[in-house]
Amino acid sequence: IRWLAQAKAEKWDESRYRLTFTMPDGLPVTWILRTEMGSGPLALLKLRGFTLPKEIFDTTPGDDPVISLVDDDDLTEGSCCND
Repeated sequence: IRWLAQAKAEKWDESRYRLTFTMPDGLPVTWILRTEMGSGPLALLKLRGFTLPKEIFDTTPGDDPVISLVDDDDLTEGSCCND
C-alpha cells in the first residue's frame, strides 16, 4: 500500500490506470495497472487510517438467551407425518 501511495495515479479507461513513480534520480517510471473490477489494488488506499473498533458486539455475561437449534418440544413419538 505504501508503494501505491507514492504513485501518481491516472485513470486511462474502465480497466486501466497509469501509475507514475519518481525515482531517486528524478526520472519518472510509468507502470500500467490493469484491473478486472473497479480500481483494483488502488481501492486499498481508501482504507488508510482505518481502525477496527475495540468491541464489535456489546455483550454482558448472563444476558444471552439460550437458543435451541432444534425445536423438539412439540415432537412426540409417532406424531410426525402420519396424522
